[in-house]
Amino acid sequence: MTTATTSSSAEERAALRELADDLFTSITGPHLNDQTTALTSTESQWTSLHESGLTLLTTPEECGGNGAGPADAAIVAERAGYHALPRALGDNDLLGAWLLYSTGLDVPTGSMVVALTDSDLSGTVEVDSVPFVESSDWLLVVGPGGLAQIATSAISATPTPDLGGEQRARVSFDAAAATVTSLPTDMRPEVRLRGALVRSWQISGAVQRCLDLAIDHVQTREQFGRPLARFQAVGQLIARSAGAVAMARTAADQATSAVAENGFGAPSTVMAIAAAKIQAGKAATQVARQTHQAHGAIGFTLDHQLRHFSGRAQAWGRDFGTARAWQRELGSMVLANPAPLWEQISSPSA
Repeated sequence: MTTATTSSSAEERAALRELADDLFTSITGPHLNDQTTALTSTESQWTSLHESGLTLLTTPEECGGNGAGPADAAIVAERAGYHALPRALGDNDLLGAWLLYSTGLDVPTGSMVVALTDSDLSGTVEVDSVPFVESSDWLLVVGPGGLAQIATSAISATPTPDLGGEQRARVSFDAAAATVTSLPTDMRPEVRLRGALVRSWQISGAVQRCLDLAIDHVQTREQFGRPLARFQAVGQLIARSAGAVAMARTAADQATSAVAENGFGAPSTVMAIAAAKIQAGKAATQVARQTHQAHGAIGFTLDHQLRHFSGRAQAWGRDFGTARAWQRELGSMVLANPAPLWEQISSPSA
């Protein structure tokens, strides 16, 4: 199924960012200082998100969405990461809805989460570490040549905590209780690409929030009669974090442009998304370490907001391929291409 997306203007993107900031702040803002590791996730949140049009942002209008483009999805996912939104907006839209309308299936209004498996979709299906599953209505599992759709009320989920306190679980279900659709091609590679791009955006937002919190802390907290920012070692921590954030954001923006220009199937897009996920993973580790150092002991406690963002950034870095896995894949692509390395980097072909 071929669909067109609508390119938005700079004014429309600014309005979209403002909408996302206002809505996400209303959802997570009141809970960031709670003495808990997890953030509250409710059905009323999803209702508000769905009514705003953000849950199916890039889904075609004829399938119940808004037909927006990758740049719009990037804004929403990045702001979701910045605000530690405990709902899977990008997974629902760019992964779940895409899988369903691409295979001619209806897109539900309820929330969806997507998982990958190498096993056949028969008998008892088990998948490890599925994110957001406890706050989702539907689980979509993509296997070799098949897609299983099942209500989360019909699955068995064993919570597996991660660094960010997200709703992640090991799930199992009887394939006979699911709707299993045969697929003409293996859709897992594109699902993985889409997921890696979504996580790159989310991580970019989360590490930016870590940096903002650290800057505010070192500018206002005093030691020996002067702000922490005046100490050279602290300033270096902030500078290195800012560099890592900028590199992650730039790589994610480049990958978004590649998707808009060439789609997910082009080799240049695969390379760009690989680079984005690598930089995001590196930034998640570097920024978490450096901003926690800048905060001192308080950054590790339940008394500070930093944990919500540093933990999520690192946990998301493992979804849809770790930085190390994408480094190997990117290296293999470069070695398999007969073109000189600089030509591949500076003028990637579609």
